[in-house]
Amino acid sequence: MAKVLVTVDPLDRLEDETTTTERIEGVTEAFEILVNDPNIKMGVEELNMINDSNVEIANTDKGRIPIKFGRNSVGRSEIRRSGQFSRQNLLPRLPAATKRARKKTKTDKNMSKALREANSRLRTKNGKLRKGKTQGDVMRLAHRLRKKMR
Repeated sequence: MAKVLVTVDPLDRLEDETTTTERIEGVTEAFEILVNDPNIKMGVEELNMINDSNVEIANTDKGRIPIKFGRNSVGRSEIRRSGQFSRQNLLPRLPAATKRARKKTKTDKNMSKALREANSRLRTKNGKLRKGKTQGDVMRLAHRLRKKMR
């Protein structure tokens, strides 16, 4: 069961004893390379990442990325603050000067007036539809009124 989970676990946190000893040997070799190669320089950020037990590196399809665990991990509030999923970033942007697909006609103007009249007839003072009336009734009446305006 554990060996099946090892292939699924991207951070290789689930492993058996044989892979642990192989991994320690690999870490020792990697450490030798880091220390002996004069071209490799580490900054404060890299050293802090190595010493922080709440950070691990995940090898993903987008490359190797650090993942934080525990208290300092990325939380919902940090994701919200980033604005990555804000409405303005998800919706496509419209061009500055959006043009109408067609010209406004006399029918449009009449329909606007008819809708105003139909709504005033079929709604109460506080804006609710009268009992038994639907938005479809409002539209039917508006079309009838528009027809009479010709």
